[in-house]
Amino acid sequence: MATDYCVKAAFLGLLKRGYNVSLVTDATRGITKEGEEKAFKQMKDAGAVFTTTKEVVEL
Repeated sequence: MATDYCVKAAFLGLLKRGYNVSLVTDATRGITKEGEEKAFKQMKDAGAVFTTTKEVVEL
């Protein structure tokens, strides 16, 4: 799924509804690098928790 479209919309919608969500950053990819960077900033500003596949597996 595209970070700068589907992922961002789902992530921000879940946060708005009060869910605690984490984004596995290396499991998504943006349509464009610029769009991906903008999406990450928007999600971070909204309270995003970022993680990686390695961190999830190590848990």
